[in-house]
Amino acid sequence: MIDHGRVIARGDSRSLKRQIGGDQLEVVPLDRADLAEVAAILTRVTGHEANVDEANRHVTARTSSGVEAVADLANALAAAQIAVEDVGLHQPSLDDVFMTLTGGHVDESAPSPEESIR
Repeated sequence: MIDHGRVIARGDSRSLKRQIGGDQLEVVPLDRADLAEVAAILTRVTGHEANVDEANRHVTARTSSGVEAVADLANALAAAQIAVEDVGLHQPSLDDVFMTLTGGHVDESAPSPEESIR
């Protein structure tokens, strides 16, 4: 992966994604008013601070528990009687890797991270 002409990371896409902490759990509650409670539940289930995107009604947190975390999260949301539109386990994108490693934004005129690893 290259940033402003400097190599910032090496490896295949899978190893680069693992560098930033693996999978992420994502929840989209039906009711925007549930965002704070969903964030608290997600933080408790994953052991990582949840990030709330109010504009898109998404709550995400890193997890290393994989499918077990999805089951734990679903049970906790059901116990709290929180209706959800979507719950999922996602790998970070190469854009996520780039953003994490550089702490910045993707330069739209530069090659995409996918192109940088070729």
